[in-house]
Amino acid sequence: MARHMQREMLEAALKKADPLTIFAAMDALVRKSPNVSKLAKDAGTDRSMLYRAFRREKGPRLSLVVKVLSSAGFQLIVDADGKRPQNDRPNRKGQARKTTAHLELRSNAKASAKFLTAAFETSDTVAIVRALDDTLRAQENVVQFSRRASLWRSSLYRSFSGNRDPQFSTVVNFLHALGLRFAVVPLSLSR
Repeated sequence: MARHMQREMLEAALKKADPLTIFAAMDALVRKSPNVSKLAKDAGTDRSMLYRAFRREKGPRLSLVVKVLSSAGFQLIVDADGKRPQNDRPNRKGQARKTTAHLELRSNAKASAKFLTAAFETSDTVAIVRALDDTLRAQENVVQFSRRASLWRSSLYRSFSGNRDPQFSTVVNFLHALGLRFAVVPLSLSR
């Protein structure tokens, strides 16, 4: 499959912000790869695991998606999809710990997309999770935000704390609740 066709297929799936649709596109990318063994080796996994990774209901971990896309010549970026997040009722607890950067991440989708893209450009899962955690903590009312993300508040905090490697589906739902989405660019354009 030609690279531009792969990108179009991935972009179409990522625009829907539906984890199952994205997993199906990633599975097609893997299966139509000219050398699945090399793709698996470059992604740091074995071939059989790679074949199964995108067929499970929960899907793969974030790090595997980043590695597979990188091995296929793509880079994940975060894009503002034009949908503004709903304004939640303010939650004054913990507001003293919010910095100016946190306030910008809360109120500006483009700034959040730029901040998260910078983390994804590193391809370092720890840096990416730290950026996701900062973005989560910047939200005005995490309880209401977690409802929009269709995830438990405690699950969000747990997913993005420490040296975790969250499920890719959790990250997709998190971004969707922010009014953001993933996009892909060829690696040569992202550097």
